[in-house]
Amino acid sequence: MKEQHGEIEQKLVKAIFDVFEKMYYLYLEPLDGEESAPEWLASISFTGVLTGCFEALFSEEIAAAMVENSLLLEGDDVTDALREDCLKECVNMICGSFLRLVDSDRIAHLTLPSCSRTKTVPPPGAGGEAGEIRLRFEADGMQVLFRAQIS
Repeated sequence: MKEQHGEIEQKLVKAIFDVFEKMYYLYLEPLDGEESAPEWLASISFTGVLTGCFEALFSEEIAAAMVENSLLLEGDDVTDALREDCLKECVNMICGSFLRLVDSDRIAHLTLPSCSRTKTVPPPGAGGEAGEIRLRFEADGMQVLFRAQIS
């Protein structure tokens, strides 16, 4: 089971990197050091290939950079509504890509993604519960954290 968990985590990392590089022109690196409090939380649930939920916690800076890079906007043109749409689409693309990497022959069912501002700071650590994956990345000092609960 541990080997399967490792393979699943590798596929999730690939899906995350692919989406961030191709859609947002952001190249993620493992986060060294302390996490800053995220400003945005986007999540989506899924059934079929696997069952679970996927959450992403974004810093204000990376959320703005994602909108700017994908829509060719600058500064004041980036609204909260655009951030929400961008972050929801991000978790949707990552989750869909991930589930396709796990098993491209089976159908996966995804819920509508949700997104909101948050002041919740995720607990430190690399995941503790069975089936939980936590990943921490940064791009040019801008942070994004991912949590997946998979069964």
